[in-house]
Amino acid sequence: MNTGDPRPVSDVDEIVSAAVRRNRRLYLSAIGALTVLLAAAVTAGTVVIINQGNELRASCGVWRSLAVLPVTPVPPVQHPSRLGVGIVLSTRYAYQGQGCGTLPPADPSLIAGARYYHLPVP
Repeated sequence: MNTGDPRPVSDVDEIVSAAVRRNRRLYLSAIGALTVLLAAAVTAGTVVIINQGNELRASCGVWRSLAVLPVTPVPPVQHPSRLGVGIVLSTRYAYQGQGCGTLPPADPSLIAGARYYHLPVP
C-alpha cells in the first residue's frame, strides 16, 4: 500500500466505533459525577437547614426568657435605665421577628420605662 492510498473502510469503521465508545463512556461518567455532586449538595443543604432550625429554636428560648422580664428600677433610682429597657424591648422584637410565637403582654414596668424613654413596645 502506498501512503497516499485511502484507508480501508473496515479501519475507519473501527476508529469511529472506538470514538463512539469513548464518548459514551465520557458521557456516562459525566452523568454519574453530576449525580453524585447533586446528591452531596442536597445532603449538605438538608444538614444546614436542620442545623438552622435547631439554632432558631435555641435562640427563641433565649429571647423568650429575656422578653418577659420586668425592668423595675432599684431605689434610689426612679426610672429603669434606658439600656435595660432597650435590651428587653429588643428581645421582644427579636422573638417576634424570628417568628417564635406570641409573647404575653409586656410587664407594666417595661411599658412605663418605654413610655418614659419614648420607645415603642411591641
